[in-house]
Amino acid sequence: MNDEAPPPGGPPVQQYSRARIEQDFLAAFEAIGTEKFFDFMDEHYHPDGVLTCNCPPALLQLGGTHYGYENIVQALRSFFVDFGVTVTSVDDIVIDGAHVVVNYNMALHHVATGQKGRIFGLNHYVLGLDRKIAKTNIFLDNAALAVVGDMLDKFAATTRGMQSARRRRGEEGED
Repeated sequence: MNDEAPPPGGPPVQQYSRARIEQDFLAAFEAIGTEKFFDFMDEHYHPDGVLTCNCPPALLQLGGTHYGYENIVQALRSFFVDFGVTVTSVDDIVIDGAHVVVNYNMALHHVATGQKGRIFGLNHYVLGLDRKIAKTNIFLDNAALAVVGDMLDKFAATTRGMQSARRRRGEEGED
């Protein structure tokens, strides 16, 4: 970490370099689904952070908005319990000031059914002044999750994505 000049009358503000931010996020995504990922969370997440996921809460516990570190960790752990993540590839990391955007793919399987699939995701992080993650917006491919999790009926009841999910299921069946 590099220290900036301290504000008058205040403690020094620590700031990660762009290279360090990218390195930390790459390491975290490589560790998704393991305890090393939660080590990253412990070190980098603000205690009062907010996480929002585009998944309908009726589909996944991860869906909706979660306030506070403990609730966020619980929601993420529930996702990893339901879906075993086998591979994560980071396609792009964009850093613009306090904003970090990570575009990625995950190969996963639904633990209960054994159904396998691949989903894409995009996470938008906002870093606070302490350079800890203050806000996360997760955008996942809900149709692919519904297929992998064998939740098409639930997905259709909570979203308008039934045609997309059926189309995805047809494409997955062609492999």
